[in-house]
Amino acid sequence: MQKGQVSLYFALGITLIALLGAYLIFLVNIHETNNVDLIAIDLEFQRVSEYAESCLKNTAYEGLSKKIALQGGYLSLDGKPSAIFQGYSVPIWNEGILDKSPNINDAEKGLSQYIIENISGCIQSFKPKNEGIIITYPDITEISVNTSFDDQDTKIALIYPMILTFGASEKKLGIFSIKLSVKFKKDFELAKRILKEIIQAQPGFYDIRANCINYPTKGYIHIYGFDLSMAIDDKINVIGVYDYEPTLKDQTKALRLLFAIQNLNQLGYCG
Repeated sequence: MQKGQVSLYFALGITLIALLGAYLIFLVNIHETNNVDLIAIDLEFQRVSEYAESCLKNTAYEGLSKKIALQGGYLSLDGKPSAIFQGYSVPIWNEGILDKSPNINDAEKGLSQYIIENISGCIQSFKPKNEGIIITYPDITEISVNTSFDDQDTKIALIYPMILTFGASEKKLGIFSIKLSVKFKKDFELAKRILKEIIQAQPGFYDIRANCINYPTKGYIHIYGFDLSMAIDDKINVIGVYDYEPTLKDQTKALRLLFAIQNLNQLGYCG
């Protein structure tokens, strides 16, 4: 083999080694970059998950306390007969001696819809600590909520698909669930029971105070009757079930479930 050929092969060998070394460094850099990306995403994944659950809890309680409960189990009254009480539209739960009250499923669907319509305003205010993180949020049609009013609490499950992207890496999340220590089902069933007993007492008067001992109040629930009648032949009373148990830390506030009755004889309060 001639000297020139040896030199050529040697040069090619050196070049190949250099290229292989550069390629290996490139692979290591990609691996390290991906690891950094994944670590950054994992950190924000935990933060946004906790933030979304907090949003769900706050939005759910807001919808329950400021809409569903104050509007007698409805999210929207949609032209249903109602009375104005302290600035709120309160549905009339009767038509003569007929019970026209909603059922618990109506209240569950109403709260679920409230969350769907309002949760994004909270979740999408999340600010990643790493400015390189990009979060893709869902369209409202991709959001779903299931609400369950149980005997001891209120359970809510939310599907809210999000994608966290950082560099070439991404991570998906979107299923959240919470439990509120609110026994709305108990309050709702008590309100329905009071309506039934008022109707059964007609044409006589139903006295809430006289029946107070029979209600499952346990000291935390007060029941009030408010006379809004403007004329003898058009009597309107609003019944309020005030539940202080969800807010024991602040006894000045209560979860207020309101409903109205028309042209039925009722008096008294329990508390």
